[in-house]
Amino acid sequence: MIQTVPFEKWLQRNYCGPACLAMVLNSWDETRSFSQRKIADEIFDSGSQATYNSELVLFPRTKGFESYSFQGNLQILKDLVAKDIPVIVLTKTIKQVAKGHYRVVIGFDDDENQIIFHDPLFGGRRAMRTKAFMKVWELGKGRNQSRWMMAVVPGQSPFPFPTLQNDPLTSINLATAFYRRSDFSRSREQWEKVRESLGRDPYPLYSLGMVSLRQGRLDEAEAYALEALNLDAKSAYAHNVLGLAYANQGKMLPALQSLGQALQLAPKEGFIRTHYLQVRAIYIEKARLEYNQKKEKSNEKTG
Repeated sequence: MIQTVPFEKWLQRNYCGPACLAMVLNSWDETRSFSQRKIADEIFDSGSQATYNSELVLFPRTKGFESYSFQGNLQILKDLVAKDIPVIVLTKTIKQVAKGHYRVVIGFDDDENQIIFHDPLFGGRRAMRTKAFMKVWELGKGRNQSRWMMAVVPGQSPFPFPTLQNDPLTSINLATAFYRRSDFSRSREQWEKVRESLGRDPYPLYSLGMVSLRQGRLDEAEAYALEALNLDAKSAYAHNVLGLAYANQGKMLPALQSLGQALQLAPKEGFIRTHYLQVRAIYIEKARLEYNQKKEKSNEKTG
């Protein structure tokens, strides 16, 4: 077990992310200078009342540390802890509740087949049977919810696992954090790394398309979306980007068609529905104005 990780209870509800990050950073800092409150001020999203894992990855890098995120498994978890590297994991709070909750894994009890962790809600040095832990570690589907984990080490210390160091999830998380800050150049740089790592995967392509949209590079956004759709014609997110690219170019009918396809493929995605409704409203208003103009011209001819 790693003995140097101080436990911190969360200061208020849903501060599990800032609390876990404070524990991990202070485990490397003898002066315990990292304040949960100050971390929360920088990374906690008051709107969603949550901390995005992308923010957890970026914050240590602004303080002289290196951080790496990846989809883990039990062996990776054990290997990291064996090197005295505490690991932040994103789990369900309990098996029956599919709400994200961060914990810090600090050890194992192989005799009892248990995983030991600090839990900012339930307390320090808690233990859970390995089988039960693996179930709560499956928060959902996708790279950011299925067995997400993060390791932090001081910037001057080499990371002992080169394969994990180059995992594309780190770049995905960093790209997302930079995008949220409207730092589109750095977001693009990270998405390009993801594209190189993942090869024929539409995810980095339509993500680059969104970056291009925000930078006003509409033809480029359209091209990225079409390239993504060539790889996966049923990608709702690629259809969404394509629709937005068309809309921003004034091609309202193709935009509405693409966004309608996106909504059909992912009816529960609220942001896609919002985009569809916005473009539909513009399309209807434009059609109304054109109709009125034609009617006025017709009246002038017959008047």
